[in-house]
Amino acid sequence: MRVRFAPSPTGDLHFGNARTAILNWIVARKTEDGKFILRIEDTDKDRNDPEAEKGIYEALKWLGIDWDEGPDIGGPFHPYRQSESFDIYQKYASLLKENGFAYECFCTEEELEKRKKKALEEGRPPIYDRKCLYLSEEEKQKLREQGRKPVLRFFVREGEVRFNDKIKGDVVFETKNISDFIILRSDGSPTYNFAVVIDDFRMKIDLVIRGDDHLANTPKQILVYEALSKILGEDKVKIPEFAHIPMILGPDRSKLSKRHGAVSVKRAKEKGYLPEALFNYLSLLGWSSPTGEEILSKERLIKEVEIDRISSAAAVFDFTKLNWINQEYLKKLSDREFIEFVWPFLEKTGWDLSDRKKVEKMILLVRDGVSFGEEIVKYLEVFFKEFDITQLNDKLKEVLDWESSKIVIEEFYKKLKDAEWTKEGVFAKIKEIQKENKIKGKFLYMPIRVATTLEEHGPDLVEVILIFGKDEILKRLKIILKEYYKIEVD
Repeated sequence: MRVRFAPSPTGDLHFGNARTAILNWIVARKTEDGKFILRIEDTDKDRNDPEAEKGIYEALKWLGIDWDEGPDIGGPFHPYRQSESFDIYQKYASLLKENGFAYECFCTEEELEKRKKKALEEGRPPIYDRKCLYLSEEEKQKLREQGRKPVLRFFVREGEVRFNDKIKGDVVFETKNISDFIILRSDGSPTYNFAVVIDDFRMKIDLVIRGDDHLANTPKQILVYEALSKILGEDKVKIPEFAHIPMILGPDRSKLSKRHGAVSVKRAKEKGYLPEALFNYLSLLGWSSPTGEEILSKERLIKEVEIDRISSAAAVFDFTKLNWINQEYLKKLSDREFIEFVWPFLEKTGWDLSDRKKVEKMILLVRDGVSFGEEIVKYLEVFFKEFDITQLNDKLKEVLDWESSKIVIEEFYKKLKDAEWTKEGVFAKIKEIQKENKIKGKFLYMPIRVATTLEEHGPDLVEVILIFGKDEILKRLKIILKEYYKIEVD
């Protein structure tokens, strides 16, 4: 089975394109002779970015996707970059023209727009009226002498185009609604619907898996295949099968975009998602394992994913589920691996990390709550922010204003001074307060947390206190007692 992934190098690899690449790769890896071809569609000179092409390679490799043929490694159907294939497109365009399947069109954009507007006003479909189809050679020459450069249009036959999509099922398009489309621009460059057919044909692609935003392009491409078949012979031209994957929607059910958050592979990597987790999650969009399991290895996915089992309904991107899946993969890391993974995110903060042993304790204390690398910063901020009681918000003040809070904090300050500085020692002092004052639950622990961290929630309270150290905790308690409760203590 030969499949291909053919991105345009115009920006970072979006999650939608990444899912398409993943599904193509999975299909190719199902059999020993399967081939995954990487092709770069870079005919849009104005939008192409060499750095974006480099970024595509990096993103795919990071996800663990390898390819058997491509621009960087070659293959039997070189070139694999459209900008290097213009001579090939010219050759097939000439074949179509010589055999009556394409014709030159000299109409200007202004003329076409004017006729389109008139058609709409008269209630007719705004398709090309074939004005240039019947031009004589003399008329064409005169237009050339006027400086007009023609485009090459494909002649769309009458009838319908029917194909069976592996996801959408039977699909039918009436050709009366399809305009004679341009296959070569006036500068000789190919359009998408022509170049993609020539490339898929010469690269012997068996199955085209792509987003369903391309569904309307498919009948045009099949028409080109049919024309080539009549010219070259049915035994020489094979129309591939098609599978159009539903688009990915954001949580608000609009098209997934940057405003929804990190939606490119590069940004996901920067935020601290693991490649295995992102690969796993994107594979699940619109599909689920018969076992109901969601943490699936590449080997499992290769075995279980079937294209015709993908839902035809749009998939909604669930960042909560992605975070959960990523967290499950993070849990598989050893403590040392986890520390090394999140350390670069801490380095970006500018915090003092010189006491590495102490910072590592902090990391391991919060690791179970971290769902992606960048989140470590949020969890450790409590250890590095300035202790400033002007930061107390209404919720924190409410805790400090509970009737028993002042007693708890004052008692904790007094008892902590001679406490053994171990988890057992500090916890014993808290239990003494509970027993002596009949205060328990949140009324016991929350005032201590607020008074020591200026936070309402967080990791294990005693562990946090131990990391700060006795002198720092006593200092903080003293500030709260003096500045908030107006209590002087020694």
